[in-house]
Amino acid sequence: MNEDNVLAANDSKGIAYHEMGHIINRTYGNNGLDIADEAYYNINGKYLSRLELFEYLETNVSEYAVYLPNQWKDKPFKKKHYKEVTPEILSMNKANPTAFLQEFVKLLKKRCSL
Repeated sequence: MNEDNVLAANDSKGIAYHEMGHIINRTYGNNGLDIADEAYYNINGKYLSRLELFEYLETNVSEYAVYLPNQWKDKPFKKKHYKEVTPEILSMNKANPTAFLQEFVKLLKKRCSL
C-alpha cells in the first residue's frame, strides 16, 4: 500500500484485524458509532455531537473510519451506513493502543459476549 493511504493500518496484521472487524459487524451488528460514542464518553465524561464524533474518529483513527459510500451520501443518516468504524478501530488498536481504542475494544467484547 502506498504511503498516502487513509487507513488506520497498512501492514498485514492491521489489515487482518480490519477485515475481522467486518466479520464482527456482520455477525453482531454494525454498531461501531454507538460503541465509539460510548467509549469517548467513558474516557472523557461527555457525549459528542454526531459531527464532533465524526471529526474525532477522522482525526484520531483514520479518514476511512467515517467513510460513507456514494450511494448513501444524499440519503438520511443511518448508523448502519458507516461500516468502517469498527474495522478501522480494530486495525489501529494493534498498532497504536490508546485509552479510547482500548475502551472501544472492551465495549465491543462486552456487546459480543466475549
